[in-house]
Amino acid sequence: MEQDWYKIITPDKKDLSAKGYLQQLIKIEKRVFPKHESMASVFESELQKRNTCVALALVNSTDVIGYILWTRERSEGKIIKLCVAPEYQKRGVGGDLLDTVRALGCLGALRSQQGVPSACERVMLQVDPKREVAVKLYASRGFSQLRLVADYYCKGRDAMVAELIVGKRGGP
Repeated sequence: MEQDWYKIITPDKKDLSAKGYLQQLIKIEKRVFPKHESMASVFESELQKRNTCVALALVNSTDVIGYILWTRERSEGKIIKLCVAPEYQKRGVGGDLLDTVRALGCLGALRSQQGVPSACERVMLQVDPKREVAVKLYASRGFSQLRLVADYYCKGRDAMVAELIVGKRGGP
């Protein structure tokens, strides 16, 4: 996906370090999230997991301004992290990253044991309900709240569990 001033790519995971993307992801992560919510120390190990994928928003073809990290198991996808650098927030980058993931066939094309592409039925995520901009973004893309989990992030910081239904359940 390409906008006038930035583009979104889904790089091969092995290129993340070689092209300097991983270091940029970690810097943005540390700027946006408190230390106890940051994935900076586990990014490399998370990205080594087979079903973990990433999409990046770039300016100047090399500078990371945002990313989305997701995984998929069978018919369920999970957004692990969506992050946009503060100076680029509220400019459509986060929404475009979400749309990119959805356009990729709901969190990547996985194949069933018979080799047939399998449909993703739903996408899950957790978000701090106090992050109102993020909650509104997810709602604008069709996510609905399922429940609240008390003290998820730390004492006194809950998580809203949200779901997006993207396929038909009980289908062939």
